[in-house]
Amino acid sequence: MPREPANPRDRWLGWLATLGDLARVRMLRLLAREELGVGELARALQLPQSTVSRHLKPLFDDGWVAKRAEGTQSLYRLRGDDLEPGMRALWQMGQEHLGPRHAFEEDDARLAEVLAARRVDSRTFFGRVAGDWDALRHELFGTAFVDEALLGLLPPDAVAIDFGCGTGEAAERLAPVVRRVIAVDREPAMVAAARKRLAHLANVDVREGDLLVARDGRTVAVDQAVHLPPVEPTKIICCHLNHVSRVQEFGVSLPPAPTYFHKPISALNAHGAAVVRPSNCEWLNYEGEVAIVIGRTCRNVSHAEAGDYIAGYTVANDYGLHDFRDTDSGSMLRVKGADTLCPLGPGL
Repeated sequence: MPREPANPRDRWLGWLATLGDLARVRMLRLLAREELGVGELARALQLPQSTVSRHLKPLFDDGWVAKRAEGTQSLYRLRGDDLEPGMRALWQMGQEHLGPRHAFEEDDARLAEVLAARRVDSRTFFGRVAGDWDALRHELFGTAFVDEALLGLLPPDAVAIDFGCGTGEAAERLAPVVRRVIAVDREPAMVAAARKRLAHLANVDVREGDLLVARDGRTVAVDQAVHLPPVEPTKIICCHLNHVSRVQEFGVSLPPAPTYFHKPISALNAHGAAVVRPSNCEWLNYEGEVAIVIGRTCRNVSHAEAGDYIAGYTVANDYGLHDFRDTDSGSMLRVKGADTLCPLGPGL
């Protein structure tokens, strides 16, 4: 627990004394960036482990760093936003007066090496035990740990869909914890075995075929489904050059602020629907995009509040008639605006 000096003056002087040692300041810089163990700090700072431990004790006692156990080691991090206001202000002031960043470049470079070694150690371990991982996990956590943990995440009123249900093992595990289970398999022998196994469970429905299941429980075969766009937008606004790879491809620089263009609503199309290629079109281009769907009317929304207005996300395909890119320079209307050139979905 952090120490509690008798009065504010002693607390302030204690904080100054703690930060008066350059080794402790170097530690705090690294612990503000990463959660580290004593050995990792020692390697990054090129200090003996005993010295690191000696400095960590007052930093922990005074409340500068938090500690947690992971296995047999303790990991430390700067408390950051959890610091008392006075400590946070003092730390911010100290950083402003620490001098140029290059004064700590060697610490930062060694920290990068420590983190890289951590990843190598992890890969080495899992590379060594990969073949025996299931047995090792069962030895550590028991055979039911993963299944029970996952089942515990399901809401009790959920409808669970078990595609490729086989003989119904997963559906049998799901049935006690959800409202309804729909088990689907296209192999008649598997469906027969699943129906026999699951006959005693009233909330399990076993079906044959490749099915899509709607939220209300209705089903339709995949090859018979006709998709509609998942939303009916009032406008479709697109952002120019929002991928670094495209910027590099065109050999241009990003503008100081984003630029935009519209696709007309008549360009809206659905998943799996036909995209009309105009006659004599040679360069029909496609670009996969993530579409952000705004769920309610808004204007002048701050960054912090933007998420409150997002209804969800879907997949978009930004088709374009690139025959017109040069002739219509400065306008995207013909390039991006023809009918069917904006498929969305299938889901939101």
